[in-house]
Amino acid sequence: VNTNLYMTALNDVKKRMQDGAVPPCTTTYGIAKQKELGFSDIQLAYALSTPWAAGIGTVSSMAMLHFPECVREVQGEIDAVVGRDRLPTFEDQQSLPYTDAEDNTYHGMFIPKGIPVYTNAAAITHDPTVFPDPHTFKPERFIETTDPRLINHKFGCFGFGRRVCPGIHVALQSLYIVISRFGQPPANLKYRLVPRFENVKELVTMEA
Repeated sequence: VNTNLYMTALNDVKKRMQDGAVPPCTTTYGIAKQKELGFSDIQLAYALSTPWAAGIGTVSSMAMLHFPECVREVQGEIDAVVGRDRLPTFEDQQSLPYTDAEDNTYHGMFIPKGIPVYTNAAAITHDPTVFPDPHTFKPERFIETTDPRLINHKFGCFGFGRRVCPGIHVALQSLYIVISRFGQPPANLKYRLVPRFENVKELVTMEA
């Protein structure tokens, strides 16, 4: 199953490379270096899939450790349907609804199994019920407040739950030291910036 999954992903990138429809990435680099590395297609597919595949087993194992009551529910269901004299088979799938749970409903929103769910950072950080006039740059809104949602505002931009950015503290400390030192006016600095051509301002403010 893993081989089919990884090979499908690899072949998809190869096809898109032929069509010129894929930007440079780790997979395109690996494909370009395949002969030099001496990898077969299967070896290359596994090597390129390792970074994200590694999280599959660890995340599910961590979830099982954190929710032992759910594990016991699954174990009880399997004991009742399958017994302890054999392993579950695909024929048992329909009789194991808890084990094979696929869908979820969150606040009335139906979420099918397999659908990626992302936190919408833009919507969260521009919610007018929390941030009045959200598109206006107002640093003081985070200082002159007792609202805990604003006091702890900085953490929402780094993600949520177990997948929160592990570099949050380094990033916040780096931002502080850079902003504070850039914001400190140097004494007697004689400096005048002269553009080399007319549209420099438009060029440096152009969106990437």
